[in-house]
Amino acid sequence: MYFGDQEGYVQLPGSLTDERGQDVTIGEYLHTYICPQLLEKKVDQGAVTVAKKNDKTKILVHGIECALETPLYWMHLNMAYIDNFVYIVILP
Repeated sequence: MYFGDQEGYVQLPGSLTDERGQDVTIGEYLHTYICPQLLEKKVDQGAVTVAKKNDKTKILVHGIECALETPLYWMHLNMAYIDNFVYIVILP
């Protein structure tokens, strides 16, 4: 993860599934590891949803705005570059 106001970037590992074996979404990952201040997480009867706190916030993956419900595993299979990375840009 690259932050415009800092030098360099951060690479944070994450799991593709949670402790129950369910797919982790891009929204859950970003809320947990990167930007909890920009995203809101709700749990209702075991179902986890993540939403943007501000409508102006954009999550881009390789320049494409991405739904927060997209599973990381799907993104890894379908959107990873040849170097096996998925590049994410967050515009607050």
